[in-house]
Amino acid sequence: MSEKQLIVDWLSKNGGARRFERGTSSNFNFIQYYLLGQGIEVIRWRGRYRITKPKSRAKVCGEKELFNLVDEVRIAEGKQPLQIRNTVQ
Repeated sequence: MSEKQLIVDWLSKNGGARRFERGTSSNFNFIQYYLLGQGIEVIRWRGRYRITKPKSRAKVCGEKELFNLVDEVRIAEGKQPLQIRNTVQ
């Protein structure tokens, strides 16, 4: 199999490169500002994150839960998630 054919096969199985809009980052300051625009307040608190959604109590969580929340919001808006999802079995 040629190199070109291997590339075409890989792209058909895995999709192309992920694309993000200009300025998108996984930096905490970007995430905090991005979620604030959605009405969700995020504060660093004792090495963790305190997340307050509209009309709900604050929840303290770790980095993994924070990124899951960011991805949920981005997917709901039709945007590419920040985390790489393992879809290949």
